[in-house]
Amino acid sequence: MPDDYLHILNCIVEFQVTHSTKCRTDNQLVYYGAKRLTSDASPQVINNFYLKPSYKNPYFYINNISSVDTLSGSEDLNKIDSLATRFKISCSGPMLTQNTQILVTDLNETITLPTSGQSNLLSAYRYLLKLKNQVLPASDSVGITMRLYAGLKVELIDDNNLYISMLGTDFAITSSDVNITIVEDGNTDFLLKKESYVRYGNKSRARMEIRYGQTNVQAVPISVFVDYLKTPQQISLTED
Repeated sequence: MPDDYLHILNCIVEFQVTHSTKCRTDNQLVYYGAKRLTSDASPQVINNFYLKPSYKNPYFYINNISSVDTLSGSEDLNKIDSLATRFKISCSGPMLTQNTQILVTDLNETITLPTSGQSNLLSAYRYLLKLKNQVLPASDSVGITMRLYAGLKVELIDDNNLYISMLGTDFAITSSDVNITIVEDGNTDFLLKKESYVRYGNKSRARMEIRYGQTNVQAVPISVFVDYLKTPQQISLTED
């Protein structure tokens, strides 16, 4: 499940038909809703003719495996990737000659820091915070509004230095004033110092298993569609 998983609402499994029948043809896609399977219900339905798992009656089972599990390959599956490379931007003089362009590699986007004429990065810091909260309008390819740089972490060290980091991406300067430099400077753990719009529901990933009976069936699962509640960004604690 995603890192921000809190509670699943529904689950639909997409199956591909492997053996044609009177009602199905080869490679036809069919959809069945999966029901939640709990630990106490699992032994009750496993041999029940009417309730046992099948591709027409699939179940989903939330299996939260500890991150210290030593099963083969389970460490990478369960570990939340919360470490991001931290980059340090430094300014040694006024930004007068040209705009500074920072390439966001994985997004294939470019951040342009405007010239300020100041010998510090305060204007760049304010611009990055504004960019972080900028809402992009819905487009033909993306039917919902989104924040492209919502996961951007910006930390002001002093007037002439700041840190930027973002999960799953790196930064590089493509063109800038000679007074602006950017270098790698350690890592940032988003799990320890959570950033707004970056949510983590668990310390390790929750695994969802789809149980659909025997493997020599007339259809095999291809995709899974789920609706789920995300972990809240903020929690207000009261005496109640």
